[in-house]
Amino acid sequence: MALDFGAGCLGGAAGVVVGQPFDTVKVRLQVPKASYRGVFHCFTTMVKEESIFSLYKGMTPPLLGVAFQNAILFGLQGYFRRFVDDSVSGEMIAGALTGASQAIVTAPIEHAKIKLQIQGTGCPTQNTRRYKGPIQTILQIRRESGTKSCFRGLLGVVLRDMPGTAIYFGSFSFLNQFFIPEGGDINSLRPATLLFTGGLAGMLSWAAFYPIDVIKTRIQAEGLQPHGRYASYTDCAVVSFKEEGYTWMTRGFGATMLRAFPVNAAIFATVTLIYRYMRSQSSDEYDD
Repeated sequence: MALDFGAGCLGGAAGVVVGQPFDTVKVRLQVPKASYRGVFHCFTTMVKEESIFSLYKGMTPPLLGVAFQNAILFGLQGYFRRFVDDSVSGEMIAGALTGASQAIVTAPIEHAKIKLQIQGTGCPTQNTRRYKGPIQTILQIRRESGTKSCFRGLLGVVLRDMPGTAIYFGSFSFLNQFFIPEGGDINSLRPATLLFTGGLAGMLSWAAFYPIDVIKTRIQAEGLQPHGRYASYTDCAVVSFKEEGYTWMTRGFGATMLRAFPVNAAIFATVTLIYRYMRSQSSDEYDD
């Protein structure tokens, strides 16, 4: 299990570095009344008006937290995998349990990241620049709204990650079966293949439940009543429909898909190659 945690830590860090610009654009497009016309317009506007470094706003929370977060993700997946069979359905069951379990860590990390990404953008409740870093952001949220508010969006994370993580690990296992030679296993696959199947698995897991992520983002960005904008998750969906029609369900979807492939390609390839290396080292030591 220690290997699962370590590999997940390094894989997650690689994914953050690759994908943060796409994630920032996605969040900017998801919030209500965003002034951007699309992914490319948002990207170029941010670079022109705020510098290229603006694309990495909010990176510190996931970079600090994602190591822990992905360590938990792959550590829990490795743990739950012990209780299921070695099949695609087994990976999906373990993935669902992992997605639900990791939400307690994911929710506050994403809350802080989103606050940093959208401040000063024109989002009605985030026009001021009050947040300076991840720790300060969480402390500020706690000071203003209480500890419970740090976990705002927890339900949305569970609803998104429980089925999403099941698809994430299940589809990676399923796709790899098409490339594993007869009599071989995942260790037979080339890095390029792992990049390809890992990227597709990431895209599938995001595409399946994307509207839930939009609602989660809006809840974390603008809050729940009495101090926030929305009365509930359902109210957020209803208000979004009234103001934007069905288009709210795909706000930022293009940026998410552009991000999902390289990020998850990097994560899965890194994690799998670390597994392969560490197990080969253990085998060599045993042979000696």
